[in-house]
Amino acid sequence: MSFGRAIASTVLLIAIVAGCASLYFYRLDFAPPNIQIDEAIIAINAQSIASTGRDLRGELLPLYAQTAEHSWYQPLVIYLTAIALKFAPLSEWSVRVPAVVMSVLGVTLMFLVVLRATRSLFLGAAAAAIGRALSAYRGDHGRPPDYHYPIPFILGWLYCL
Repeated sequence: MSFGRAIASTVLLIAIVAGCASLYFYRLDFAPPNIQIDEAIIAINAQSIASTGRDLRGELLPLYAQTAEHSWYQPLVIYLTAIALKFAPLSEWSVRVPAVVMSVLGVTLMFLVVLRATRSLFLGAAAAAIGRALSAYRGDHGRPPDYHYPIPFILGWLYCL
């Protein structure tokens, strides 16, 4: 890749990340207007882990967070939220930040995967914008937690492949 092309792809990636982050972070504490049940369950478990190192059932740094008799959450959503709560007070915004960061990371990796596969800046930007940022999946599930946390790992694997 030439120096000019590397600069162009870097500038385009920064523009995509900035645009996506501004869309996802816009009114983060107001949309949806009320915290959802999944967000509440994750928030109280993460707050407990952030403050005491134990979940609501008293287990020290559990691998999975059990929220009901037959309901478990993956650890990444709980621990990233706990990290966010170490730096910000418990609020709708601080509970939703990790999900937004994972969404922006997914858009970034989509651009990089398609750029690497096709060597086309246009296709990389189109894949990031259309395939990730503007799809119904992003609009519908961009903020609730848990659904899209695996996506950056899958895209990272594809990038390395």
